[in-house]
Amino acid sequence: MPAPRDGTSLALVTFLQRVVDVFEDFLGSPLLATNIESNYSVVAQLLTEICDGGIICNTEPNTLHDQVEMSSGLVNKLFNQVGIPHAAPPALGSAASSTGLSHLKSAIAIPWRRPNVRHTSNEVYVDILESLSLLLAPSGRPIRYLARGSILFTSKISGVPDLVLILSAPGGTSSSKALAIQRTMTLPSFHPCVRLSRWKENAGELSFIPPDGKFVLASYETDLMPSQLDQDEVAGKNEKVFVPASVDLRTGLGAKGNEFEAKLRLDTKFAGARASHRSVTELNASRGDANWVVKAGSREVEWKVSTSGKDGSVSGTAVLTGVVMGAPGHNGADDRHNGAAAHGNADKRALSEYYDEATVDDLAKTMAWARSRSLMPRSISVSFTVKGWLASGIRVDSLTVDAKKSRGLGEGVRPYKGVKYVSVSHRGIERRVE
Repeated sequence: MPAPRDGTSLALVTFLQRVVDVFEDFLGSPLLATNIESNYSVVAQLLTEICDGGIICNTEPNTLHDQVEMSSGLVNKLFNQVGIPHAAPPALGSAASSTGLSHLKSAIAIPWRRPNVRHTSNEVYVDILESLSLLLAPSGRPIRYLARGSILFTSKISGVPDLVLILSAPGGTSSSKALAIQRTMTLPSFHPCVRLSRWKENAGELSFIPPDGKFVLASYETDLMPSQLDQDEVAGKNEKVFVPASVDLRTGLGAKGNEFEAKLRLDTKFAGARASHRSVTELNASRGDANWVVKAGSREVEWKVSTSGKDGSVSGTAVLTGVVMGAPGHNGADDRHNGAAAHGNADKRALSEYYDEATVDDLAKTMAWARSRSLMPRSISVSFTVKGWLASGIRVDSLTVDAKKSRGLGEGVRPYKGVKYVSVSHRGIERRVE
């Protein structure tokens, strides 16, 4: 159904994402069509509570769990027997809504946290996850280096806790911590529970009453480019970026120009993982395992370098070499395979009518190089996961519970706190050849 009026694109996309998050929270992840069909009554209740008459009402899983009845198996079975597969009457969601609303009248002041939360063990966990994206020019100079971060929070605290999370970033002093955070955390986005006025007064301080369970407290971006660099010049010593794993790719090697070499460099402080690239034979890897893999929509060389186990190492340089080949009958095929030698001889005979033998040999080599060049890899990318390190340098200085503002926690209760840092790159480190 088309919307009666124009809306903000960001608001619409965010709303759809929240709907997906709510469905995954109730029906499980990944969200499959079969799960939706088998829990139609739950979906109907959720949609009634989330959006009513075109107005967004509630997208917080905490309160939705108290408003939506999950025991839908009997209802669905009844509808199936009367010939209405996986359908629920419109009044079902309304009835659940009225019941839930009457139950939450006293606690609706905090819409993202369900009332009467009780836990036998009070725990708080903070996970900061950064996804790296680095693009290198053929000269080795970085074109783009960006980190997208998410602060994932897990709250298992009784009552209504009031928390304060303090972050720090490199380059800040006791008097300029806020400036360092503002410079590092660009385009921040926060959960509705965060008090924005506190953040605006003191950047890096997050004051909030958390929802119960797991949620995304904040997200941000960090520009890791050292400076505005000339992409056509070789990067200087102080202009190179720091990553746990870097790659280099050389093509057009060998007598026929149909060989390539890929180098994977692992930093001594970290454990990296793998690199990838086309129709290739004679794969030789100095470390790890390299295989020609055909996946949906792509063909590539998958090179896995272990950094653990008996033969693993967390540092050094690994080299992968290979020979490119075309498909049977393709002009780029190796002259030793699939009758391509006969094709090359035919080219030489045709050229010999116009040029001398030496010129013909040179032209034949040039044509072979050109055919091999069309099959050469254009780029190489690396995927890895590093625990205990963030490219942005952001750290959690402290996480405290404000005993004066908290309610129902219990006197003398000190929640257990855990913090974890993870940096990932899913083919985010890319080196181009051309």
